[in-house]
Amino acid sequence: SHHSIVFAKMFYDLGYSAIIFGSHFHWEFLKSMPDGFVPGIPSTDIAYLREITKKAIEKLEDKYECKLGKKTVMGTSFGAFATLFLADMESRENTLNISNFISINPPVELLYAVNVIDKNNDLWKENSIDIKKRVALSASKIIQLVEKKNETEKGNFTLDMLPFSEDEARLITCFVLRQKLSDIIFTLENTKTSKRTDIYDKINNIGYLDYINNYVKNDNLETLEEINAKTSLYSLKDYLINNRNYKIYHTLDDYLVNQTQLKDLRQFAGANLVLFDKGSHLGYLYRDEFKKQLIKDVTGN
Repeated sequence: SHHSIVFAKMFYDLGYSAIIFGSHFHWEFLKSMPDGFVPGIPSTDIAYLREITKKAIEKLEDKYECKLGKKTVMGTSFGAFATLFLADMESRENTLNISNFISINPPVELLYAVNVIDKNNDLWKENSIDIKKRVALSASKIIQLVEKKNETEKGNFTLDMLPFSEDEARLITCFVLRQKLSDIIFTLENTKTSKRTDIYDKINNIGYLDYINNYVKNDNLETLEEINAKTSLYSLKDYLINNRNYKIYHTLDDYLVNQTQLKDLRQFAGANLVLFDKGSHLGYLYRDEFKKQLIKDVTGN
């Protein structure tokens, strides 16, 4: 994602090396996994991500004949969720020698988050004329934003030149998340070219909850309640209470969490949770107050 590259460049300019991983809920990650792997259960997904991280570090240390020093793992959104599960695993068995973990806008309960995404996507079916107008307006703003950025001299560009409404931001982020789901299903089905029309019909009518019911549930996870227990930050309660090598950034108006979840997260994390008053889901990453605090978290300065 673009903001991952921006973060990497920010710390590279401060003298750090940066390794960027794509989401483990991504078709390329899926294709690199053993047969039968289906992303969705953090304990399994993060075990593979942890192994890949270890291999990447070893390969780089061997290539450049060095030892990497202080390490920080940082993730946003679904990657933020993964970051905390990795932190919990490492607290029980330290294999990567990571100094601290930074989690930016993690969903607290995955099932709650996917229900919100599905509900937003269902708007397409409920009011197709209205939604098309809203999407067209959002797309127009995106095009104007790109053109404005290309025209503006470096250093003079600011996001407030073309603000998005909360409704438009939801449409954009839910579209991106829906596209990720489509790519995953297409890869899981391993569809032959001659059958692609059928899979497109299936993809167009499937949501995240359908994905969980059709692909993630198995003999060991028979109910949504069992899945919810394994795919929420509540399962990391002991780690969050008893450790201080992590930081969570969140916003009061993030639509993928609710106020009860944020209150519980505050109880678990205490001062390790920083809440912004606005910015919704990842919408505050450009703000100086966030960037300065993030640099301080990583560098100690």
